[in-house]
Amino acid sequence: MKKINRALLWFFLLEKRLFKKAGYLVLLIAVPVVALIMSLIASRSDGAIKVALFCGDPTDPAAVSIYDELVADSDLVGFREAGSREEAESLVRYGTVDMAWVIEGGVVDKLHDYVSGKDPSGPVYTIYVREDKPMLLLAREKLSAEMAPYMMREAMKEYIMKDLNMYEIPDEDTLNEYYAEAFGKDDILAVAYTPSGDAVGEEVNYIVIPARGMLAVMIVLCGLAAATYYRRDVDASVFFPPRGFASLPFEAGYILTGIVPAAAVSAVSVAVTGVTSYPLREIASLL
Repeated sequence: MKKINRALLWFFLLEKRLFKKAGYLVLLIAVPVVALIMSLIASRSDGAIKVALFCGDPTDPAAVSIYDELVADSDLVGFREAGSREEAESLVRYGTVDMAWVIEGGVVDKLHDYVSGKDPSGPVYTIYVREDKPMLLLAREKLSAEMAPYMMREAMKEYIMKDLNMYEIPDEDTLNEYYAEAFGKDDILAVAYTPSGDAVGEEVNYIVIPARGMLAVMIVLCGLAAATYYRRDVDASVFFPPRGFASLPFEAGYILTGIVPAAAVSAVSVAVTGVTSYPLREIASLL
């Protein structure tokens, strides 16, 4: 018991000494700042990426449907409606938005030509961008996802005609029923966290994972700062730790004096700012 009390006393004294280091305090203050910045990004109603959106043919039901679906979901991508193709291109040119998406007319006909091996009469959608970046490539998956049901429906038509030799395609309503029966079931993709493998039961903001990664980096930096101060103290003969492997517990304890406050501040920061998933998972991540 005396050894435990002595270890706790040493931990407290080293902790107190560490809080007199200006460099460490700067790193510690940076932890809630990072969490706050991530929280502000996550709370943006217009998404992290700005895209100008224009429907090239308002008489095309498929193009209008895709347009409406995109505008209705502005989590990762914030959409700005453009009045014309020229306006959408101009918004990209002057840096007002990151990209412009123009949904062309004749979506179904062009997709049918594509799946049947014919040359489409033109692109299904046109993208204007000044510079491609990984996040912009990721955002384009959202557009592709909205196009996918139309592509699959046309592929199903082609399959019925060629592989099943049924050249009399059912009417559109009947075909939609077949499509809903085949592809309208529950999602075939389930996101799960390891090692528990429990599927996520509620929506988690897209910014949570990078926020946790940034905070982990800050905690590591605080640990590295403590390790640097430890080496300076040893070189300056402030104290004399045991030699060899016996010094490892002492060194680990010194470094923990830098990590524990950073982890505590990180936990409080994510709780206050709301950049978090589930309490138990956050605690496990910190440990």
